[in-house]
Amino acid sequence: VRQQAEEYALAKNIDQSLEAILALTGTVTGNFIHTLFSSDHILKVVNATGFAILHGETLYLKGNTPSEQQIRDLISVLSHIPAHIPLHTHRLIDLYPTADAFTHTAAGIIYHPFGQHTQDCILWFRPETPQEVNWAGDPDKSIEHNPHGLSPRQSFALWQQIKKFESRQWQKPEVTAASTVSYALQKQIHLGELTQEKQKLAQLSDKLRKVVAELENINWISTHDLKEPLRKIQTFASRILEDENNDYSPMVIQSVQRMNDAAVRMQTLIHDLVSYTHVNKLQNNLI
Repeated sequence: VRQQAEEYALAKNIDQSLEAILALTGTVTGNFIHTLFSSDHILKVVNATGFAILHGETLYLKGNTPSEQQIRDLISVLSHIPAHIPLHTHRLIDLYPTADAFTHTAAGIIYHPFGQHTQDCILWFRPETPQEVNWAGDPDKSIEHNPHGLSPRQSFALWQQIKKFESRQWQKPEVTAASTVSYALQKQIHLGELTQEKQKLAQLSDKLRKVVAELENINWISTHDLKEPLRKIQTFASRILEDENNDYSPMVIQSVQRMNDAAVRMQTLIHDLVSYTHVNKLQNNLI
């Protein structure tokens, strides 16, 4: 009965912090991680003393945690665990022997990866909690050797064992709450990324509209303002070429003819450009 009452009280406290965190996911805009880190509920929700999020190249830390480099090294190892599944342990040293250097801040962890193709993840930390365990005799000497063979140990005097490199064990309500928070955070982060991409696309679309407008101006200049000079070039070239009384040299006549031919080609190009513009506008209107 006492154990059930303790579990109920624990679950009740966790639910309060969990509700506070989930409420943020529906109201906060902008940098959700910074807002989340301003609340102590992120630690209380699993009764942890430290918390970390790796998102992209940025590592966010809250509470008592190992150093940034120690956490990055730990994440690098955890990210190579097959299936990339969440895990929790109160003896990190069994999974990561190098953890003996920071058990005072992270002897136990809850780890939730964001995906298979990234090291992004969420971590909760608990420090080492040394425990004294009393035995009726040394448990490693339960059998004694004597001249007559093996026999049970003769001494049952109090024998104490100090357990090191362990944190308090994670309770089921804490592990469940960590999963709920993790999925909510991932959803919020992904929504934030989609919002940023939408804003980038909107900016690119605006730039594209401006470029299209400039191209239309250039098209207008090329299809209207250039026609008049071309007509004048063709008119004067025709007068020179059709004048029967001219006494120009053959080289001058040849140059004028080439100039006239170039003007005709340019006029053809302008005509084709106008036709293409009309077809393109018609297709856009149909779409």
